[in-house]
Amino acid sequence: MISLQFNITNNANINDDVSFMLTWTGAWNALWNSSQLPCTTPLDLTMSPGALEWPHFDIHVPMIINGSPLAGVRHAFTLSATSSIDGVSVNYSFTLELDAVHGLAIDSEYARLNLDPGEKLRHPVTMRNIGNAPMGLAARVVPLDADGEMLLGFSPELSFQYDGWMVGVFEVYRLNGGGGNGLQPNESGTVQIEVQAPAQTSGGIHIGVIGWSGGAPLDSKMLDFNVDIELRRGGLLEMETDCWEDVLPNRTCTTEISVTNTGNFADSFEIVVESNPWLRTYLSRSVLVLQEGERQDSVILTLQVDGMVAAFSHGTATVTLRLQDGAELESQQVEMRVGAYVDWDLNAVEASTDSRDNVSVAFTLRNLGNGDDGLQVSMHVDVNSVYGLIPPPGATYGSSESAPRYFEVQNVPPGVNFTFRAWMLLPTDMEANGTANMRVEMQSVLAPDIVFINETQSEFLAEQYRPENVEEDSAWQRFEIVASIIWNTFSGLAITIIVCLVGAFGLHRAFSYRKQKDEEWLAKQPKVEDSEKPEDWLGKFTKGASDTGQAVVGAVVEAPKVAARVFTDLFTSKSKKRAEERERPSEDLLDAANVVLEHHEGERELERLDDMADGLLDRGDKHPANIALPPSEQVAGRTVRKPKRVPATKRKTASKGKATTAVAVGIETPDTEPEDSQAASTPVRKDDDDDLDLDL
Repeated sequence: MISLQFNITNNANINDDVSFMLTWTGAWNALWNSSQLPCTTPLDLTMSPGALEWPHFDIHVPMIINGSPLAGVRHAFTLSATSSIDGVSVNYSFTLELDAVHGLAIDSEYARLNLDPGEKLRHPVTMRNIGNAPMGLAARVVPLDADGEMLLGFSPELSFQYDGWMVGVFEVYRLNGGGGNGLQPNESGTVQIEVQAPAQTSGGIHIGVIGWSGGAPLDSKMLDFNVDIELRRGGLLEMETDCWEDVLPNRTCTTEISVTNTGNFADSFEIVVESNPWLRTYLSRSVLVLQEGERQDSVILTLQVDGMVAAFSHGTATVTLRLQDGAELESQQVEMRVGAYVDWDLNAVEASTDSRDNVSVAFTLRNLGNGDDGLQVSMHVDVNSVYGLIPPPGATYGSSESAPRYFEVQNVPPGVNFTFRAWMLLPTDMEANGTANMRVEMQSVLAPDIVFINETQSEFLAEQYRPENVEEDSAWQRFEIVASIIWNTFSGLAITIIVCLVGAFGLHRAFSYRKQKDEEWLAKQPKVEDSEKPEDWLGKFTKGASDTGQAVVGAVVEAPKVAARVFTDLFTSKSKKRAEERERPSEDLLDAANVVLEHHEGERELERLDDMADGLLDRGDKHPANIALPPSEQVAGRTVRKPKRVPATKRKTASKGKATTAVAVGIETPDTEPEDSQAASTPVRKDDDDDLDLDL
C-alpha cells in the first residue's frame, strides 16, 4: 500500500465546495484517508478563500498474480478537483511503477506411476514463472522418504542413484525460454524426469522435484510423485496339430506348441496336459524359462492311442499353460478320433477231398480289429466244374436256388469268430490230367483295400486214367514200373560209376604202354661218353699207357720213364710255334655269324629228327593191342626236348663279360657220333664255305 497526499489552494475570494476523485486503470484499489471509502467516490471539502488543503488517499498495490501487474510498466493515476461554483475541474496526473517480483509455480500435480522391471520412463513436470519480470527457472530431483522428507545424505541434484533406481532431469533448457533469456511472466516450461527401475520384480521410490526462480532461489517449490515396479505376468499359448486325421490303435499324432512370455519380466512356465485314460501324452518339454517377450517354439506334444480302443472313439487332450506358482494363464484343446483298425486272422484252413472228388475247404476267421467289421467273400474255380460257398448264419447272399458263390457278413464284433466253407467237384470228363485251382477272396467292409486271398489246388485225372476206367496192372507191368522207378532214381549214379571204372582202366593201360615203350627206346640208345679234354691227354702220358686201360698204338711197354715236366718241355720244344693270334672280329660280325649258324643248325636238327622218326616207323614192332585203338593221323617225326635257346642279344651281353669260344655262342654239337642212326643226330658236316669257316 502507498499513502499519498497532494495540496490544493483556493485562489478565489469566496468559499468553494471542492469535489475530489482519483481515477486509474488496472486491478488497483485506493481509499480516502485510510478509510473504507474508495477513491472512485468523490471526496467533498469546503475551502475558504486562500485556504490550503491536503487530500490524503491510500493506493493498495495489487498482488502479483500470473505475472501481473508487470514490473517496469508505468501505471497512470489522475486526481481531479471540481469546483462547485463554476464546475471547473483541475487534474493532477502521476504514474506508479512496480519493482520486479520473482516466483515460480509448479503446474503439474502429484502422480503415482508404474513401470516394468528394468524399464525406464519419463514423467513431464511443468513449471511457470509467476513473477512479473522475465527470469529463468531451475529444477532438481531428490529422493524422499515416506513422509516426503529428503533422505539423509542427499541434496537436490540434476540426477541421483538410490537402491538400484536412477533418476535424472532432462530438457532443462526449456526453463530458460526460447532465446535463453528466461521465461516471460506467466510463461511455462516443461522438463522430463526420467526414472529407470532396477531389474527386480517389486519395489518403489518416492521422488521430489524441486524448482525455483533464478531471481528468488530461496523461494523454492517442490512436487513429489511415486514410481512403483509393476510385475505383469502373462503367456500366450499357440498350437499346430496334425491330429485331425483318424489315429489307429497304438499309433501317434503330434502337436507343436509355442509359448510366448507376454509379461514384463523373465518368468517360468509349465505346460500341463490332461487327456482321456486311453490317450497317452508325451511332452518334449514341460517347464520353460522365458525372458520378456521371448517365444519358445517346437515343444512337441505326442498323443498315442493306448491299446485296441474302439473305433471312432473321440478323445480330447487339454493343454494348459501355467505359471510355475500354479496360476493358470491359458488352455486349449486337441481333439482326435480313433481310426478303424482292420485285421482278420485265418485261425484254421482245413481242406479235405472225399471219395466223390469233392474238395472242401473250411475257413475260420477272427476279427482282430477294433471295431465291428464285415467281409465280402467270393470264390472262383479255373476249370469247368460245380463249386460254391456255404455261408455262416446271418450272412446275406444272392442266389437261393444254387450254391452261392458270393456272400457278405456284416457287423462282426472284435474278437468274434465265424466259419464258412468253400467246395468244388473235381472234373471227371477231362481229356488230360490237370490241376484245379479254387480261389477264395475275402474283402473287408471297413477297408475295401484289404483283401485276403486263399488258393487251393487239387489235381484231377483225365477220364481215361480214372481208377474206374483203368485195368489192373499185371505182375510184369508192376515189375516194369518198379524197375523204371529204380532206374530213374539211380541211373545217373550207375552211369557215373561205370564211366569212372572204364576211364581208370584205360588210364592204367596207357601208362603201362608208355612205360614199356620208354624202356625199349632207352635200351636202343648208345652210351654217351664224356668228351676228352687236353688235360686228360696229358694225364694219360703222366700215368702211362697201362693206367689208362687202353692200348696205345706204337707204345713200348718197357720204354724208359720220363718225368712229366721234362716230357712237356721236350714236346714243346719240338712242336711248331703258335701262329700269331688273329684280330678279333667285330661284335656286329659275330652277331651276323651267330644268326647264320643258328639258321643252319636248326635245319640240321630238323633233318636229324626226321631221320630218327623214319627209323622208328620202319623198324619198330607194333603192339598186338594197338588193333583196339582208334586210327589216328600218323606224325612224321618225333620231337626231342632241348634246352631253351638264349636270344642273340643276351649272348652278346654274356660275351662281353668273359672270354668265350664258339661253343658259347649257342652251337651245341655232339662230341661223338652214336652208332644207332635212329636215335642220334645227323653228324655235323664241315662247311667248305669261307663265310662259315669261323675261327673264334
